[in-house]
Amino acid sequence: GRPYDPPVEARHRPEHKQLQFDLPLDPTSEHYDPSTRHEMQRSTLSSTLVPAQTNHCIGLVIDGKLHLTPMNGVLQMRPTFAQ
Repeated sequence: GRPYDPPVEARHRPEHKQLQFDLPLDPTSEHYDPSTRHEMQRSTLSSTLVPAQTNHCIGLVIDGKLHLTPMNGVLQMRPTFAQ
């Protein structure tokens, strides 16, 4: 995956099962286009729900006890170009 800086803003829409992260653009990156410098100061990642096709869970050991939580799906984060 691509390394990202921490988001400058995050939004959660539980009724739509959606997350969005606004990430700062790195003007020192070789992929940065200086002609868009004034138009876009950040990029946005939006989630897409990927339904569970198998049975998985997340487990944590806390104070010697195993705690399991079933996973109902995964949110896949993708860039969005809508402003």
